[in-house]
Amino acid sequence: MEKDFVNKIVENWKPKLGLSEWIINIKIVEGFHEDDKSCEADIEDNLKYLEADMNVYKPFWENDEEHREINLIHELCHLIVCPLHPYLPPMADDTV
Repeated sequence: MEKDFVNKIVENWKPKLGLSEWIINIKIVEGFHEDDKSCEADIEDNLKYLEADMNVYKPFWENDEEHREINLIHELCHLIVCPLHPYLPPMADDTV
């Protein structure tokens, strides 16, 4: 059910954000992010194959549905800017 909730929102927002061709693999992680216990979700892109891995962590579920949707949209926006990564200074690349 949790994965269905995330998948529904991701699939709803992909076309709105111009990400229809992306394949997004969603993983529900029962624990916390190893480096940041407050992290709710993250996404790692593979631009070459238009594929991404999204992890959803335990703190994500502590918020209301509106907050969760905004959080997922935020993660999807990382895919919009990922083509810019080669043009960013190394330090800036870690913050995008």
